[in-house]
Amino acid sequence: MKKRLPIAIAALSLILLGISLALPRTHYAIQGWLHGEAYFDSQPTSYWLGAIKKEPFVGDQGDVFKKLREGGPAAVPVLCQLFMDEDGPICQQASLAISLIDWERQGMTPAVAEALVSVDTPDLFQRTAARLSNDNRIALKEGLARELKDKARPRSRGAAALALALLGNDDSGLLRLAMVDGAIPVRVRAAILLWHSNQHTDDVVWTLVTGLQSPAPKIRAVASGALRQIGPSANDTVRSAVIGFLPSNDPSVRENAVSILGRMVLNEDATNALLQALRDEDVLVRYEASAALANEKVHVAKESMPILLAALDDTRESRPRTTWRFQYVRSNIVWILGRLGGEDRAVLDTLVHTLRDDPDWPVRSAAVSALAKFAPRSLEVVHVLAEAARRDHQPGVRIHVADELKRMGKEAASALPALIASLLEDHDVMVRWRAGSAVAEIATDESQLQSLLTALKDSRKESVRVSIAQALGQIKFRSPKVVGGLVQALEDKDVQVRLAAAASLARADPENAAALHTLRQVLVKKEEKSNPITPTVFVNDAEGPIRVATPDLDIRRQAIQILARYGAAAKPALPDLIGLLGEKDTGQHLPVIQALGAIGPDAKQALPKIKEQLKNPAPSYRLFAAQALWKIDRNAEPTVPVLIDVMNDKFMASWRVSAANTLAEIGPAAKAAIPTLRELSADTSPEVQKAARQALAKINGEPSPKDEPDLGAKAPSGSN
Repeated sequence: MKKRLPIAIAALSLILLGISLALPRTHYAIQGWLHGEAYFDSQPTSYWLGAIKKEPFVGDQGDVFKKLREGGPAAVPVLCQLFMDEDGPICQQASLAISLIDWERQGMTPAVAEALVSVDTPDLFQRTAARLSNDNRIALKEGLARELKDKARPRSRGAAALALALLGNDDSGLLRLAMVDGAIPVRVRAAILLWHSNQHTDDVVWTLVTGLQSPAPKIRAVASGALRQIGPSANDTVRSAVIGFLPSNDPSVRENAVSILGRMVLNEDATNALLQALRDEDVLVRYEASAALANEKVHVAKESMPILLAALDDTRESRPRTTWRFQYVRSNIVWILGRLGGEDRAVLDTLVHTLRDDPDWPVRSAAVSALAKFAPRSLEVVHVLAEAARRDHQPGVRIHVADELKRMGKEAASALPALIASLLEDHDVMVRWRAGSAVAEIATDESQLQSLLTALKDSRKESVRVSIAQALGQIKFRSPKVVGGLVQALEDKDVQVRLAAAASLARADPENAAALHTLRQVLVKKEEKSNPITPTVFVNDAEGPIRVATPDLDIRRQAIQILARYGAAAKPALPDLIGLLGEKDTGQHLPVIQALGAIGPDAKQALPKIKEQLKNPAPSYRLFAAQALWKIDRNAEPTVPVLIDVMNDKFMASWRVSAANTLAEIGPAAKAAIPTLRELSADTSPEVQKAARQALAKINGEPSPKDEPDLGAKAPSGSN
């Protein structure tokens, strides 16, 4: 009997323990005690988290956050731990609840301080603190100050120091205390803040390197992101330390290390480490390594060709849903091969095979650029690209081929038949457009364009005739036959073909009366609408496209935009344009004002109508009207105040740039704009800064700032 008693007691204890663990309140109480969780109403954070998620073991506990808010200061520690949860909505709700509770002065416990500065939610901490009442902010700061005085709890002191720094206490000593005493999340966050405050010391960098060793993925990600930013400043010691992470068994650690190396100035050891990373079993590691090596500033020796060729054939994919990265790993390898190939026949054959047969179109697209870089004057390469222009089934690759052949220029003359065939036959409008641009760049005489002139007249497809007319407007030599073909196309039954021909004649023969007559007819025929199945792209000179087509683009608006290209030659259309300003369809007023400004001094009879727009509430109308006034009347007095007003409008950077460019054209007569331009020279937009500095130089009679080409006073294409 005595021997059985201990066994019975042990069995009974196990039964009682099992029963207690089966009860939610007891189960979570024990679990919370083991994990050091905060408690409210005798239940730990894990219990309240289960209640929020409505876990079956806990059951429906109603509005949990309402209960916690009503719990007052006693619930703050639990809310702070919920504040650290990975679930965004839970984190946000906890933040709101914290801000609605009136804390007690003693409510700031060490756990609260440490929770509030979680490395995952530093921005949320600052937003939460901003919501607090004055009393609670005082309580928060007093609680943090108490923690700083407690020498026995360094981790809590570090958390409190970081929290006080985040609350705006401008003291780098607090951040250094946090970086020394805090837990890893706190130390990493403090190091990042120190670096951003120009405390670029070795201990800051090494703290971030230490963060890469954390078992928590989020902390590693934060440290990795910071090290990528400071990569160019890293020294050899840090570089070697990062290389030391590459043998890690954790693929995410290797991925972070490779991505950090890619931002550093690479020495031979780092380059070799990246080359070895191309053999990694994990596709994301290989991706980061290939992206770093694809940088043209990185020197990759030709002895590395075997590694690169092997990486091109590597089809391993160890993590799910990484196929897109897998494609771009191989694309990067192709880029590197094109840069290093030289006269290597094996590399040329590999690139040709890749372009012809690779199943991934991004890889084939990379092969196009690699071949063009590898041998830009090779007839064999031109032949291979011409073949791809016809046979590749991906429009993006065909577009890329056309662009590369265009860049080659006259050296790609043997590809003209293939490009012309693409222009005439391809089903994709953008492929036809880019092929036409390439034909215009490569062609050197009329005989090469005869098939296009014939098709412009005879093709049954309106979209093909439009593409041909656009292409003929871009040729680099004067051709009476081309002008004649475009003039004949002005009689086409399709309005889009007529408009495309008129747009091309703006460059090929800007004095052509027939083209202006056609455009004026379009302005008069209000009932004529665009063919919804015929997209239009008008690109006829260095200014770029008038508009990439949309089916509902009004035909008259297109005609107005084309008239603006004719400049002073569009004077015969002046009565029509002025009449349009009197119509109720305000959607056409902006391009009309721009076209009138392009006509210049001959458009003085339009000045009263244009001046009416200076009071328009829409900044875009005031801007276009002021620019047109200057071009027509050359009078700065009514123009400069409007341009200053537009520059003070912060809504559109392009408007501020355009207004500054016009002020630069006006020159010394725009001295009233100097204060505004000085303010804009520190604008958040680099384009606005540049335009403002150039305008200041022109107004003050100084040369334009170095390394900043002069900008024309081109109006933005916008609406109100």
